[in-house]
Amino acid sequence: MESIESLVNLGIYYITDFWDENADPRTKDLPLLKGGPIPVLTIMASYLLFVKIIGPRIMRDRNPLDLRVLMLLFNAFMLAVNGAGFIFGFLASDFGTRLWACKKIDPYDEDFKETLLVYLGYFYLWSRLLDMVDTIFFVLRKKYNHVSFLHVFHHGIVPLIAYMGLKLHPGGNAGYLPMTNVFIHTIMYSYYAMACMGPEMAQYIWWKKHLTQLQLVQFATVFSHALYSFFTPGCEFPMILSLAEMVISATFFVLFLKFYRDTYFNTKVTNNKEAINKPLMKKIH
Repeated sequence: MESIESLVNLGIYYITDFWDENADPRTKDLPLLKGGPIPVLTIMASYLLFVKIIGPRIMRDRNPLDLRVLMLLFNAFMLAVNGAGFIFGFLASDFGTRLWACKKIDPYDEDFKETLLVYLGYFYLWSRLLDMVDTIFFVLRKKYNHVSFLHVFHHGIVPLIAYMGLKLHPGGNAGYLPMTNVFIHTIMYSYYAMACMGPEMAQYIWWKKHLTQLQLVQFATVFSHALYSFFTPGCEFPMILSLAEMVISATFFVLFLKFYRDTYFNTKVTNNKEAINKPLMKKIH
């Protein structure tokens, strides 16, 4: 019984007190960051419950909603949010050089640029929570094929990653992943916004395949950044965070590569086979 009680107490410690004891004083009391990750985990669980169970049940006997105008406004807003985040972050990080400096962060540093980077990280957390609205739109439009494991996992796990970085090591090398991510999301939401404008925009959004390629490049550079931090002598970026960065970027790279191959290569093979078989089918019938 004592061993079970010890395990329970240890579990409670790692979801509550651990985060306060090791928290950066600049972020520890911000909304969603006060205490352990329970608020973020609750949002993640609610998101998963809605997009996989509650939402489809609500829409089961209803027609898909026409949300084109709302989606256009949302995508334009997210385009502006991510674009502004990238521009300010790029300038505050001295064109990205601070994100490779391997310096130990000083939680009491009052340098304006360092402080701005910390709060841009907080801004990033909220923007990634807003990404979940994208999946809700899919559910309300009954586009369930878009609510894939990759989509839900990606939108669900990134806010938790952002929480951990903000809580334990905001700024410095930890800012590289968010910086590259908001850059990609700026391009991504520009694509989504154009797609919402109607079929007449189809000729201008031929580059969807290249957007996925950019995402793969992003994960490759994040992995390279983690390797740099891990193997650079004297690097003061915590080794455990470098390892976490490697695991996260490698996981996303594999998942997105599978999506890329399934979407752009397997589809071509299937279409080619259908084209070859069509004359044969006509002869048979």
